[in-house]
Amino acid sequence: MLSLIGHGAKKTMASYCRLRRLKPSPMKTVTSVFHLLNTSTARELRIHIEGQQLRHDPNPVYLGVTLDMTLSYRQHLTKTARKLQSRNNLLMKLAGSSCGANANTLRSSALALCYSVAEYCCPVWQHSTLISLIDAQLHSSMRLISGTVGSTPLPWLPVLTNIEPPAVRRRAATDKLITQAECHRDGHYMMTSFTLFHFAWNRANHCGGTCRQLMSQVGGGKTGNRLRWSIPL
Repeated sequence: MLSLIGHGAKKTMASYCRLRRLKPSPMKTVTSVFHLLNTSTARELRIHIEGQQLRHDPNPVYLGVTLDMTLSYRQHLTKTARKLQSRNNLLMKLAGSSCGANANTLRSSALALCYSVAEYCCPVWQHSTLISLIDAQLHSSMRLISGTVGSTPLPWLPVLTNIEPPAVRRRAATDKLITQAECHRDGHYMMTSFTLFHFAWNRANHCGGTCRQLMSQVGGGKTGNRLRWSIPL
């Protein structure tokens, strides 16, 4: 069955490239399979283009996101967490420097160094069960900004640092992506970033809704709806 699917995809890609006068590179093209069948984990597709067999990659990188067989994004989130840890070390040196960096400088540095990496393509993997790997590093960033200790309750960190909680920021990024996709319905934007997001969203929710239906689920039915957050007193 996997071979039949692979040959069908090959014909689709060949017609797509022929229509747009594109020539695929066998050296840069890889094959991957996404399924939940554990018995076929080690099976590789044998697909040839121009007489060369394509290399099988179980963890391909698409638009900067590392994919895996079950789309759990374990490899991607693990690599991102390591990047955040190294950048938190830089933030720690800045916080403990003799020049005495204030909270505003630490906050700007954290948003530029840590949050930019942590929120890249977050609409794709925000439903992963391994999201705690990212949140733990962002909590460390907020503790460095606010100068709090490990016993400080997590709900107070966003208030002390004036940074929205990670989950709220990811939902806001998803809302923004859907709004941009609605504005560029017929543009190239729909074929790049939103394609990967729409595939992951359908897998998580088992539905094939349109952009407007997705917007009603994420943004409360209103375009540009702002997500509010507060701390219990």
